[in-house]
Amino acid sequence: MPMKHLKYFVETRALTFELERSFVVRCCNPNFERYLSPGKSFRELLASENSQALAEAFVAAMAANLEWSGEVAFPTTQGTLYSEISVYPIESGYAGFGIDVTEQGLVRRRLLQQLEFRDKLIKFSPIGVLLADADGACFSVNEYWKAMTGLNLHQAVGDGWMSAVHPEDRESVARDWNLFKLGGSSFEREYRYQGPSDSVRFVSAKAVTMNIGGKNQIFRLENDLTPLILRDQQVARHRVQLESSARLAALGVMASGISHEINNPLTVIDGMTEVLGFELAACPSAGPKLEKIKRNVGRIYKIIRSMKALARDGSFDELERHDLRRICEEVLLISEQKSRDQGVTLTIRCDLPSTFINCRACEIEQVLLNLLNNAFDAVRDSQEKWVALDLEAQGEKLVLRVSDSGPGIPESIRAAIFNPFFTTKGPGKGSGLGLSISKTLLSANNAELSLEASAPRTTFVLEFTPAKEPS
Repeated sequence: MPMKHLKYFVETRALTFELERSFVVRCCNPNFERYLSPGKSFRELLASENSQALAEAFVAAMAANLEWSGEVAFPTTQGTLYSEISVYPIESGYAGFGIDVTEQGLVRRRLLQQLEFRDKLIKFSPIGVLLADADGACFSVNEYWKAMTGLNLHQAVGDGWMSAVHPEDRESVARDWNLFKLGGSSFEREYRYQGPSDSVRFVSAKAVTMNIGGKNQIFRLENDLTPLILRDQQVARHRVQLESSARLAALGVMASGISHEINNPLTVIDGMTEVLGFELAACPSAGPKLEKIKRNVGRIYKIIRSMKALARDGSFDELERHDLRRICEEVLLISEQKSRDQGVTLTIRCDLPSTFINCRACEIEQVLLNLLNNAFDAVRDSQEKWVALDLEAQGEKLVLRVSDSGPGIPESIRAAIFNPFFTTKGPGKGSGLGLSISKTLLSANNAELSLEASAPRTTFVLEFTPAKEPS
């Protein structure tokens, strides 16, 4: 630096001063005097604006006759003065030299305040926040993000956060994230996190690159869409239920009309069979034939009664005492023709003296019919085709198992089969609501529906509380 420039710097920027052994300011140059006056205690000035540790370090260095350097803040009538100073012992006390860095200090202070505000905003934000360096390596996450994913910061750092992304979304998320790290214009997409106990969170994420303190950092903000999606699913489920109820109501009216039209000629056939029985009493071969006619007439009566019961909307009915075994038998009666057409053996096993429960019979029938239809679909391509209903007592519960000889449900999707809209069937072949609605209907009847994971075959378990004997 040329001498004239050095002289200008010393005259305009440099701060020089001398201190007594008691740390009182003995004298100072005009630059310092603009802020501080001789006679003031340098130690008190340090203690008023700086940390206690800084003031103690200064005093300790002076007591040991050592040089001390650091950035200090002085309170003045014109505001706070920030200065980089060096103080060293001399024979009569201490001498100091420094430069005014107030402008840089204020900038740094504002930056620190901004960083503190950013950190508080991130910490208490009601959205997930992930911070990464310029290379895309995560170094910080907020509490909401931890709650969404089930990971802590130690598990999330680097690329660890990727382990929380749903396995079905992981490959595409990794691809898009890598493109963004390599200079892509944006990272903006929706995906899922799979948390503890296979819980799923739907998020909408957007990442931006910002310069903080001279360094590029990536901010990824993630809105939790799960409540909205669950609400939409609930609305869709209710819509399907309403449509189903409307169809059932229409079917109930139709079934009632059909039963009236069919029951009348059936009554005539039944009556004429009785008459023919008397008239053909002398004909031995006529008896078995007439008996077969009567059995089939009775069968038609039962099918019509079961259809009427199944078709009605019982959601507003009170829970009443019904025989669970009889409910099963009536559902099997409706399903027999389908099982014969597909070559499926359909059986029911029950050795209990009483199988009464409190329920809405038509809703239990709807659940069983849905489970049987699923079972028929499952065994369609099996060499051995059978569907079985086993009703037994288990502790204080009545347990009905619906099992089939199909290929089984893969372990990877077992946790999701009761989720709304989850289906393994092709497009247009299933809404994915059957099991979800069945579980809801059983819950409304104080019963439970689950998949028995330990069973060798696909087995759905329906648990009921037995009805008390009438007093």
